[in-house]
Amino acid sequence: MSRNTFGEADEQHWSNIKDALWHPLSLIFITVLVLALGIRSPWGWINLDVPEIAKSVFGVAGTMVALILPAAQIANSFVREFENAIRDKIVRPTDVSPQVKSRATSNLKNEVKAALYPAWRASVFVFISFLLSILVMIIPAGDITFGDGFSLSVDRSIASAAIGFLLAGSAWFLPTARYAFKLELLDRIEGLVQSLALADNKSKEPGAPESQNEAGTPPPVQPPQ
Repeated sequence: MSRNTFGEADEQHWSNIKDALWHPLSLIFITVLVLALGIRSPWGWINLDVPEIAKSVFGVAGTMVALILPAAQIANSFVREFENAIRDKIVRPTDVSPQVKSRATSNLKNEVKAALYPAWRASVFVFISFLLSILVMIIPAGDITFGDGFSLSVDRSIASAAIGFLLAGSAWFLPTARYAFKLELLDRIEGLVQSLALADNKSKEPGAPESQNEAGTPPPVQPPQ
């Protein structure tokens, strides 16, 4: 494999990480937490035991990071079950046209990707929290003064960011867990095949429009809310 190929792969990996990190609501939450806990103002200062917080975040985030690989293996098992269900419910039946099989498979693949993506985002957030907790334990404490009575504590700010990334990452695991525990994939496959087959039959009726969009094809399956 050439160096250009490795370079393109690295660039793609960094692009995937940046895409996962770019979620405005999560970043706003983390920023507010850092400002609330990291800035000393004339009106008061929330007491934080930074070393203890760093140790706690390190332990929790470290455990979650260690579980990311097993979680990815579970996701792969989920995808394999999805492939088996596609093969049994869509590919093997002979009473479903190839066009219907193609549309159903494409829609369901998009749904599974959308359901698993939050777990990837959660993994990135938790890993950053883990790195920040390490950073907090090795940097010296210090303040940055930027106004009359206002200062920013460096170690408290990093500890607050570590907490924010950990909380946001934990929350992002929930959509994928909800989708997996509801065990609704087979029902969705059967329902989608039935609706697409009905639309396919209507398109074959005399006088039916030839255009695929005019034939009554149902919209793609939406990811679980």
